[in-house]
Amino acid sequence: TSGKKFDTAYAKKSAQKSVSGFTLIELLVFLAVFILLIPVFWGSLSGYRDRQLLSTGTETVLSALSEARAKTVSSESGNQFGAYFDSGRVVIFQGTVFTEPNSTNREFKLESGITISSVSLAGSASTTVFRKITGDTANYGTVTLSLKKDPAKTKIISISATGTVSGQ
Repeated sequence: TSGKKFDTAYAKKSAQKSVSGFTLIELLVFLAVFILLIPVFWGSLSGYRDRQLLSTGTETVLSALSEARAKTVSSESGNQFGAYFDSGRVVIFQGTVFTEPNSTNREFKLESGITISSVSLAGSASTTVFRKITGDTANYGTVTLSLKKDPAKTKIISISATGTVSGQ
């Protein structure tokens, strides 16, 4: 029985030691590792945000162009439609010439972190107009989106002569 009392007392003492928690050194090591990993995670998060901004901007421009072409092909209001490109927006307009202000214009704003950095279209500096029935355009070419904080990061949107659009 005395052996049993000794085992029970030892078990209680061992259980008390294992519940004592973390030492100061263990907490400091954890904090040091955590602080060293913050820049790695921050860089990954920042890169992800940049890619998302460009993807969202590309989808916005593609959506505007597709809408303008669809309205033209369906002869909505009996008119042609086009798209005007400005640094922070794309505007769908009715007719063959962009005018502003106009109540029929529809504006697609880009997020503040991206810009339309380059518009290279045949025959026009900043607009493309789709033809009725076929949806093709004489103003084909490319529109380049870039990050404001890093202009080297870009997405290119292509507008073909047939009026189809794609983003790269």
